[in-house]
Amino acid sequence: MPVPPSPSDALAALAPPGVTVQSMPIDSCHIESLHAAELALVAIAVPSRQAEFATGRVLLRAALAHDGPILREPSRAMQLPPRWVASLAHDHGVAVVAVGHDQQFAAIGIDVEPDAPADDELCAAVLRADDPAMHPTAAFVMKEAAYKAWSTLGGRILGPLDVRLELRKHEFTAHFPVPVPGLQGVAVRAGGRWWALATVPAR
Repeated sequence: MPVPPSPSDALAALAPPGVTVQSMPIDSCHIESLHAAELALVAIAVPSRQAEFATGRVLLRAALAHDGPILREPSRAMQLPPRWVASLAHDHGVAVVAVGHDQQFAAIGIDVEPDAPADDELCAAVLRADDPAMHPTAAFVMKEAAYKAWSTLGGRILGPLDVRLELRKHEFTAHFPVPVPGLQGVAVRAGGRWWALATVPAR
């Protein structure tokens, strides 16, 4: 299928029905839009981290049509409004969110990384012998998006080499030590970055 030129539109075009994907350049101007309770979560963070956090919260509120603060659970997971599932990611230049309803999705994971040059160290850290031949940054983003969905469902801490990928054009399947029924992903290279989204359907 043709992929739109806009990075967020590129991933949104590949996303399953019911998932909203939005992205935004990270900007420190969003810090002033944080609720006091949100700002307290990053009060001692460096300004760049505050800008990343604030941009993510602006995106989340827009995607969820929610005006209130979005805080954290003791596990550090986001405290979302009832009936929503979501995932948030950023690199140093852009933030991206994906949201959906819990009636349709049990978990969502998203990730983004700049399309960095491949090297032997990165390949060894990310690619298994039974993974498809692919750029290691693409593999990392796919595995990270899938891992976020896995961890939302209570999965244990894993590394990239614990996850095996299968590819079908823009689609991928991630295989974990304990199977995750229905987990599917999509990925695309756009705007000098790799973007990936993984979803698990509600049972």
